[in-house]
Amino acid sequence: MVKEPPRTMSRNSPFVAIETSSSPGSVVVGTGPDQLHEQVFPPTGDHGSGLIPAIVDLTEAAGWLLADVRLIAVATGPGPFTGLRVGVTTAKAIAWAAGCPIAAIPTAACLATQAIAAGGPVRPVHVIFDAGRGELYAVIAHPCGEADAAATTEIQWQFEVTGLVTPEAWQQSLPPAALVTGPGLSLAQPASADLPHRPDLQIAPPGSWQPAAATVARLGLAAAERNELVDAAAVTPLYLRASYAEEKKG
Repeated sequence: MVKEPPRTMSRNSPFVAIETSSSPGSVVVGTGPDQLHEQVFPPTGDHGSGLIPAIVDLTEAAGWLLADVRLIAVATGPGPFTGLRVGVTTAKAIAWAAGCPIAAIPTAACLATQAIAAGGPVRPVHVIFDAGRGELYAVIAHPCGEADAAATTEIQWQFEVTGLVTPEAWQQSLPPAALVTGPGLSLAQPASADLPHRPDLQIAPPGSWQPAAATVARLGLAAAERNELVDAAAVTPLYLRASYAEEKKG
């Protein structure tokens, strides 16, 4: 937790939300859950060169400066190494420069929240990511305690991480009537092709399969309300795989 945050965040304080744990990724700035300015990056966009200019442009369009930021919310993965590293590193740099805390939002929480918001009761959500090399990265997001589907950003999640798994093994692991979502549904064709043969499954609408910075923002604001913020140094990304250099070292 933040021990002595140098700035106090009020309900209408400026904030930035970053989501680069998926492609294409997006960024949001705002002063409240309903006052959001968003930019979605093109599928072939370069997070490394485009992220900071996008944030600066959005903050200026919103009428304030990046130095005014009181909170950074960032998706922490799982995600691919390069994009996720850029997003988390940028979030830390802004937090250190502005002297503000970070809301570290697991990408699985973002996707589970979107799946519940798309309809249905609050229940465990099976989230899959395309890990490449013919594999998925699987996470089950379990809602904690009693939760209201009408207030999805207030839901708190616990995670059961399966990690890397073949599409076939993942399909076989799904319980009856499972709620399924995640980028793996659109990217891992072997995984999604056979899902229609499981009519018992509830597949989230395609529009909710990719994490959105707007959801990261709302979850970050909810975390701030609960005083669940961290120092920039404490934010650790969760990668789908180690970097190529790390894998090569063994």
